[in-house]
Amino acid sequence: MALSFPVIPMKAGIGTLPADDDRWAYEIKWDGYRTIAFVDVDARSVRVQSSSGLDVTRTYGELGGMWRDLNATSAVLDGEIVVFTDDGRPSFEALQRHDTQVVFQAFDVLEIDGNDVTALPYEQRRALLAEVLDAGDNWTVPGHRVGGGADLLAATAAQGLEGVMAKKLGSPYQVGKRSP
Repeated sequence: MALSFPVIPMKAGIGTLPADDDRWAYEIKWDGYRTIAFVDVDARSVRVQSSSGLDVTRTYGELGGMWRDLNATSAVLDGEIVVFTDDGRPSFEALQRHDTQVVFQAFDVLEIDGNDVTALPYEQRRALLAEVLDAGDNWTVPGHRVGGGADLLAATAAQGLEGVMAKKLGSPYQVGKRSP
């Protein structure tokens, strides 16, 4: 069954790094706005949704060409909209001003070609995401790593970044739920 607008994203909880480090994947936590992108190649369109379910497509017009870099007919992508400063760091203040173009950091895929993939394990969804979206000027699929959470957390702290997200291998995407 296809997902329809709006999709309430899965939320994370605040916690400590897992003890069973090798059973988790880690990603950088971006300082931006959580966003769902509905990409339709046939319609040559991208509909952008805020985490609260509002249509913010007009606010982020620079994401309108994402359909060109989609390797499918359609997809629903979860991610974070950020603005990077000249030194390459995300800036929430610059994002609020929106005086510089945003970048959509896609970190999950919920649907491809009308097929709901949320029940697939995290690592399969990440592999699909890497295949379905090529990087563009205003969107990318940032890296992730399995294990090594403490090292990534230390690296993000050293660079003044917000932290890391820990995602359990084998876990499904639970629309509208908060995960511990």
